[in-house]
Amino acid sequence: METTLLEDKFNWLVKFICNKHEIDRNMLLSRSRSREFVVLRQIIMKILYDYKKHYIFSLAKIGKLFISDINKTGYDHATVLHAKKTIDNLIETDKDFTVKFNFILDSYKTFFSLNSLEGQIFNDPLQCDKKSIIYSLTGVYYVF
Repeated sequence: METTLLEDKFNWLVKFICNKHEIDRNMLLSRSRSREFVVLRQIIMKILYDYKKHYIFSLAKIGKLFISDINKTGYDHATVLHAKKTIDNLIETDKDFTVKFNFILDSYKTFFSLNSLEGQIFNDPLQCDKKSIIYSLTGVYYVF
């Protein structure tokens, strides 16, 4: 179940970043070592890494989301952990980068309406008293 939520968030981030930076999805998901693509992939990994605090899934699952026609293997858990540390360092040392990162993060949070209910599980959607998006997977409702 968590994988579907993870995939939804991953796909939204990829689409948002591709539109914002006017780049092709395949190039973003490729194994290109161009700094532009590497940093954008690392931003996605960092946001999903922080999101994983609310759910139980591995860093390897985040890396596997990058599997595409061009990138047949995705990335391993060490790459995701390195991405998180790299982005944390850039946020601390580069003010321009921090503005760029915060714009993406704020857009992500706004889209997914992060609030105090994020990550809570409801067996009945009527248990949720706030107007939020409810995502149903096999009878269990997730609010995000």
